[in-house]
Amino acid sequence: MIQSNKFRKSERLSSQKEIQALFSDGHSFHSFPFRVVWKFSDKPDNHLARVVISVPKRKFKKAVDRNLIRRRIKEVYRVQKHILYDHLDQAEVKLIFMLMYTHDEIMDFNELEGKISKLLVRFKQEVKVNT
Repeated sequence: MIQSNKFRKSERLSSQKEIQALFSDGHSFHSFPFRVVWKFSDKPDNHLARVVISVPKRKFKKAVDRNLIRRRIKEVYRVQKHILYDHLDQAEVKLIFMLMYTHDEIMDFNELEGKISKLLVRFKQEVKVNT
């Protein structure tokens, strides 16, 4: 499957129903600085994975800081999502998941790149165990 390097709006998870379903019967794991909650999706759509990115207001009071972290995470995910998509395409499954930033400080872009690549590799292992 040919994949675009874009991060389209349709790849973002925004349905309150699906987000609640994620928390009620999803799986989770922690990979510093993220907590990941995920579940298989049965919704017929064009994307192998849909994601929501969360940065807590409790830890970052200023919206400017939350938005900065969220933008960095989205950009790193956009560039590296092929790692996860290749695996999902082979396994013929679709996922919805949430990335929750749990660190107390703002990480720079290069640090986030390393952390998200490790997270995606771990994510592939988690999905393999449960398929």
